[in-house]
Amino acid sequence: MQKLYPTCCSTPARHAQTAPAQCFLAGRSRLSSTTYLKQAVDFHRVPSCQQRLNCVLASAANRGSAPLPYQENLTHVLLLTSDYGYVNWLEQGIGKTFYNVQVIGDFPEEEARKFYNTRGPKPVSEEDWKQVYEVCGGNAGLLIRAAKPNLQTALTDIITTVRPSVERGLKPSPDAGWTAQHYATAVKEIIDAPWHAVPASALEDKFGSGYAGRQVLQAMMRENLVAYRPYSTWASDIDMDAFGPKRVEVVTAPTPAHLHCMRELELPDEPPADTGADSAPSDSELVAVRKAIASVERQIRKVMKNIDGIQKDISTVKASQDLEEVRMLREELKQLREELKQLREEKRQLREEKLLLMQREASAA
Repeated sequence: MQKLYPTCCSTPARHAQTAPAQCFLAGRSRLSSTTYLKQAVDFHRVPSCQQRLNCVLASAANRGSAPLPYQENLTHVLLLTSDYGYVNWLEQGIGKTFYNVQVIGDFPEEEARKFYNTRGPKPVSEEDWKQVYEVCGGNAGLLIRAAKPNLQTALTDIITTVRPSVERGLKPSPDAGWTAQHYATAVKEIIDAPWHAVPASALEDKFGSGYAGRQVLQAMMRENLVAYRPYSTWASDIDMDAFGPKRVEVVTAPTPAHLHCMRELELPDEPPADTGADSAPSDSELVAVRKAIASVERQIRKVMKNIDGIQKDISTVKASQDLEEVRMLREELKQLREELKQLREEKRQLREEKLLLMQREASAA
């Protein structure tokens, strides 16, 4: 089974939220050996992007030409979305073996200006274009929104819409998984980086070593505070040098408008270093918490696996009409679910404890 996952930055992210469910429902309902989940994409006026999109469609169509066995509930899925968080979601959900990511990316500046001129009331002047490109970059969706008779009003509307989602990063809830200082660090790194793209591993290291740093970055990605970009030969909006010789994933602002608002943010000053022995958490304390969390997660996975096994056993027993065994298995399943509930609560408490320790670690840095 081959899953294609082209990411298209020109489509509104809010329309992509139900895509994962649609993907798998399409496969389970056996609608077709090839399922296209195509959002509204306006590329017909720009030849280079039209060619890229045609390649995507042709590739998926060719792969879907040989029918897959419906009894295995398999299907080809072509998902076009502007939400980069799906890359991480797919990686955790099904693994990299079963999907391929290609990023179309935003327009280069020259193509962006041509596209804007096809949508605007008149050709844009050099001075006005500088303002448009500062806010919209080559993002087709933003360029369309900016192509209004009153340019200043259109740009102000875009900034006003995006700014709250950027400022939200500095006001996380206690259990958000990141702190205001974490977000401020991410913003500074993105603004200062060449092409405004930071290697994900480098940013994780600034948040904490190993598991802790990765969890902080994933928490911000889930809230669409930052974007996760894999390397793709299709995209030209980020220079390939940003991905390094190993073509690693990078972290960027979700859109050029987000980057513009990041530049306007009043970031908190870095907390002063506190050399007091009581203020800084010990390495052993942090390691103990992380080990405890990992242990609980292993227990949860084990319990969930047991639940799956019990549910299969119930189906088997139902077929044999042995009602007494069904009753016993259901009771065991009830106990396992209660145990799972307790483990999840323990996991939540441990994560809160870890967040407090990370806050102390950041204040002592």
